[in-house]
Amino acid sequence: MRLDGIKQPLARSVLTRAVTGGRVAHAYLFAGDPGLGQDDAARRVIAALLCAEPDAGGACGRCGPCRKVAAGNHPDVVWVEPEGASFKTSQIAQVIRELRYRPVEGRVRCVVLAAADTMTIEAANRLLKTLEDPPSEAVIFLLATDEGRLPETIRSRCQRVNFRPLGIDELEKALVDDGVAGGERARWVARLARGNPARARFLVEHESFATLYDTVHEDLEQVGRGDFLAALAAAERWAALDAADLALALDLAERALIDAWMENQGLGSGRLPGPSAAAAVRLAPAWRGVEPEMVLVAFARARRRLEARVGAQATVDALFLELQEARAGSPARDGKNRS
Repeated sequence: MRLDGIKQPLARSVLTRAVTGGRVAHAYLFAGDPGLGQDDAARRVIAALLCAEPDAGGACGRCGPCRKVAAGNHPDVVWVEPEGASFKTSQIAQVIRELRYRPVEGRVRCVVLAAADTMTIEAANRLLKTLEDPPSEAVIFLLATDEGRLPETIRSRCQRVNFRPLGIDELEKALVDDGVAGGERARWVARLARGNPARARFLVEHESFATLYDTVHEDLEQVGRGDFLAALAAAERWAALDAADLALALDLAERALIDAWMENQGLGSGRLPGPSAAAAVRLAPAWRGVEPEMVLVAFARARRRLEARVGAQATVDALFLELQEARAGSPARDGKNRS
């Protein structure tokens, strides 16, 4: 649980200086996409704050408090998840009651609100009063995927620490250092994971990843060649995937089409990891006319549709139609809005 284990360089620097310099804020907002290490960073900071024998690198990892933090049973740590789809006022009221107690064993009492951006307006207003006049022996961590959903009054009273996708080189090194993947496979996974460490681990541990990877590339080749019946069958296959695998299929397909464009531009050979290079060579002829901007826009729309709870079948059908337009070089340019 050392602070140098925080994968985000900027977050690691900011939080290490705060802890070792004795300048820990009363409230932090850790903002970024899921899987970028917000929860891990919170645990590491909490361990450093409660450790019996901390040093310049944070928690010792050996003392009783460190073991309790790691096991999730330290009495001065309160980790709260939303009930259902959002944090309710009653939950925030309970958190405020917890903050009134003095630390049981440590120097401070630490409260973590996971998915804090799901707070209702009433719940946020209730928490605001505590943030305006915070207890002296408490540190509050708000973990948020979409910080814009939090009222500005909440955000302005927290020290914001942004968590961003890692660069391919950074993620590749992390995968190798952590023993998750090595060699060319580490770089390949780092590219597919879009800079997200949790996503990379998900890819490595996915039991049917190879099958899904092959299916996506075979479907793209047929769709790219204008095989209408194959496109219908592919759309049904993708729509039948569960939410996690459909999201993965979209990522794989987007990456594959960008790689095919690179191959068509003479940029693929020698620049892509083995499996990506082979797939690019295979797909390039069928997608020779596609433009990368159109591909990115099509997949961004598909993800927005899924976030808006549009059905999987309708989402995939619309995606394939847009990809066909992009392949043909005749995208809709009449300004009409798309769902």
